[in-house]
Amino acid sequence: MAPRAVSIVMRWARAGLAALAGLAPLAWATQAQAQAHTQVQAQPPMRLGGWCGAGKPILFAGITWKSGRFYTEMLRQVLERGYGCKTGVVEGTSAETGTALNENRLQVWVENWGARDAIPRQGLAEGKIRMVGQLLAGGGVEGWFVPELLVKGDQRRGIQPLAPDLKTVEDLKRYAHLFSADGKPGSKGIFYNCLASWSCSGFNDQRLKAYGLADNFESYRPPSTAALDMLIASAVAVDRPVLFYYWYPAALTAGHYKFVRLEEPAYNDACWKTIANPADPKPCGSAFKNTPLLIGVSTPFADENPALVALLEKVQLSGDQLSKALFRMTEKRGSDTQEALAFMARYPEAWKSWVPEAVAARILASLR
Repeated sequence: MAPRAVSIVMRWARAGLAALAGLAPLAWATQAQAQAHTQVQAQPPMRLGGWCGAGKPILFAGITWKSGRFYTEMLRQVLERGYGCKTGVVEGTSAETGTALNENRLQVWVENWGARDAIPRQGLAEGKIRMVGQLLAGGGVEGWFVPELLVKGDQRRGIQPLAPDLKTVEDLKRYAHLFSADGKPGSKGIFYNCLASWSCSGFNDQRLKAYGLADNFESYRPPSTAALDMLIASAVAVDRPVLFYYWYPAALTAGHYKFVRLEEPAYNDACWKTIANPADPKPCGSAFKNTPLLIGVSTPFADENPALVALLEKVQLSGDQLSKALFRMTEKRGSDTQEALAFMARYPEAWKSWVPEAVAARILASLR
């Protein structure tokens, strides 16, 4: 992106943040819940054997997006409170944690989107890692979004829609200037892509070509998911048009804001190959296919801990359950641990089936 456009993007973000400043953080979990983690329970924990029995810490990948962090913290709490395991989190980029998983320097990566990135694919091909479970019924959904206000307006506030006929990705060509730095006809729009380290950024660039939009939009790749969220939220806060890639379930698309997902050609295997190949000069259009949300485990760890892997295979939430958790994460803004504990206390039916009754009872007792 040109320097001037980057400057304007950051100015928009600062203006939007000022509008959002009234949202004060609120504590979610009670003090008793936060302290329960360190309390000694009268009933001894049930053991999984393997690393837990030996007191070896199980290291989880530190994930940058909220749903992945939520799943990670839920699993850590189940293992620590229910089975007396020791766990930890290794922070890093997707490439760094993926490499660490392949080398067994960490053992579990929760919410891996279909093992489609190069490093986990290589680990799978070489037998260094395995993908287990299905975290979300129906899988994850990805697409391009715009604010609902842009398409439908807001009759209550007396705001007319700026793009009432915007329904499909092909329609974007007529409205590109609305997403530009200056808003003038003929100006290039800004498309907020995903992070450069994620495979979806390359897919989206190819899709811009496939939809004939490469000359109408600049692809901006934010440095982090927090930056992407900030840019989107700040635009919405001041009623400014914004076009962006995002996914579901996620806090941003879980109901706090109203967005419209633009229609695309149905997923097509042949076209997707042209999208997945950045060297293909003439990609054809295709929507993302719903992606299974998997748990990556290092093969040496899986071999030594079959009972724990069997537990991971059972972990699943519905879209409604996960959306509730992510929406509360955005509203309450507690720590990852507080958010996971509060959800587990509020919705025990969401996770009790993952573990035996005695383990569920022990976890619930620790939450009171």
